[in-house]
Amino acid sequence: MPSNEVLNADFEALAACVKDLEDERDIRRALERYGHSIDYGMEAEWVDCFTEDGVDNHIISDPPKDWTEMFPMGEFSPEGMKIRGRRNLAAFISLHSRIPDVFHKHIVLDTVITRRPRRGG
Repeated sequence: MPSNEVLNADFEALAACVKDLEDERDIRRALERYGHSIDYGMEAEWVDCFTEDGVDNHIISDPPKDWTEMFPMGEFSPEGMKIRGRRNLAAFISLHSRIPDVFHKHIVLDTVITRRPRRGG
């Protein structure tokens, strides 16, 4: 029969594995919530996908010139536009197109979630 020390180590390893799986599930749910809420105009739910200092990064090789006027809360560079912080994210999403005016769908495919190794293990 295994010792309590071995059983405790096994339990801790199992608990860590379950925590990793729950974290991954929560990340995937946030990605799904992001697309669904932006497509259907659920502004508060979309902003809730971000932390207080969250950033929505739009990588576009040559952002349209009128974007600087359309999205004054954005930070622009030759690579695209970044929206930083919940206040700016809320301002951005209030201007975003949505069904039925424009039909589009945000779809997340082939998501790869990479975890950093745990400290001490």
